[in-house]
Amino acid sequence: MKNKQTLLAAAFLMATSAIGPGFLTQTTYLSQELGYSFGFGILLSIIIDLVVQKNIWVFLGLTGLRASAFGQKILPPLGIVLGYTVVFGGLVFNIGNIAGAGMGLEAVLNVDIKLGGIISVIICIILFSNKRALNYLDFSVKIMGLLMLVMIFLLVFKAKLSFGALLRGFVWPDIVNVKAIMTIVGGTVGGYISFAGIHRLIESNIVGLENKTAIKNTANRGIIITGICRLLLFIGTLGVLNQGIKLDSSNPTASVFLFSLGSTGKIIFGIIIYFASITSILGATFTSISFLEDLHPGLKKHKKLSYAVFMSLSLIIFILAGKPTGLLLFAGYVNSFVLPLIILLILIAIKNKVFDKVESSAINTFLLFSIFVLISLFSVLSLMGLK
Repeated sequence: MKNKQTLLAAAFLMATSAIGPGFLTQTTYLSQELGYSFGFGILLSIIIDLVVQKNIWVFLGLTGLRASAFGQKILPPLGIVLGYTVVFGGLVFNIGNIAGAGMGLEAVLNVDIKLGGIISVIICIILFSNKRALNYLDFSVKIMGLLMLVMIFLLVFKAKLSFGALLRGFVWPDIVNVKAIMTIVGGTVGGYISFAGIHRLIESNIVGLENKTAIKNTANRGIIITGICRLLLFIGTLGVLNQGIKLDSSNPTASVFLFSLGSTGKIIFGIIIYFASITSILGATFTSISFLEDLHPGLKKHKKLSYAVFMSLSLIIFILAGKPTGLLLFAGYVNSFVLPLIILLILIAIKNKVFDKVESSAINTFLLFSIFVLISLFSVLSLMGLK
């Protein structure tokens, strides 16, 4: 029973890490920019999610190694680069997560955004300071994740769409924007998000061949939850945009809920983004510190302090930097560059037969290599400024 609860919590940890304020802001902003054509980016992100995230979970789960330790075993320099890149991306995302929490409290309680961020970080520090921190983490992500799903469903009932144009946008878009695709991929499966759930399972020692099916099924659940939320939010946003309404650039997602559901919509938005932000702060902090522990083993003795310092640093940068929308879009883009690193490490491990045949045979090498080539190509094109 305990394992079942941990597996469910790991699925929600992955999903709620992905469905953070960055997810909400990126989906809304890019829906406004690309219209129906953004459906192609969403479909591509779900396909990449299915291939990459499931393979990462299975491979790490079978080896029992967290990503940074795995990377250092395969190719130490690249493993170290992966570790610090994930931590940097986690920090950037956490700044955005804190901003999202502040936006949520502002919408619900009319609290200043920065004060809302401070209150939220204090709550998260208290959660992580308790001896039963992982239990609280598990409970929080499950309850908040379910509530977010229910509330996002409300948007769809108000959507007014051309379903022909919607379907065409998924498979034959008028616009293909590479940077937008990289941003949405990074915000869905990039950076620390890929590792949040599997690191939680490794922490609870749910690893090895005997847990292969459970690990794979848990990854599938998390991917399905994330994909459903992304699609529902996209459809709801298009439904608002099709009514000729221009969204507020400083807080586009709040505009969607406000215009779709009236004054109640603002409160619903506040609740959704607050839950999304709190769970993402917890997920980003937990996963980033797990990487730092493998890079600096001495930190394992000071977990609670490490969590508090990481969140406090994120808070300080948010207070100094501000501009939450820009931060959330930038975070997704940065996190997309982590994917080629971890895929490359897995492919090297398989080619060099570093692990047992069981681990290697669990991976669909052809699909993983294809995604590696695709994301690497997109990375180069986006850095060149091409669309």
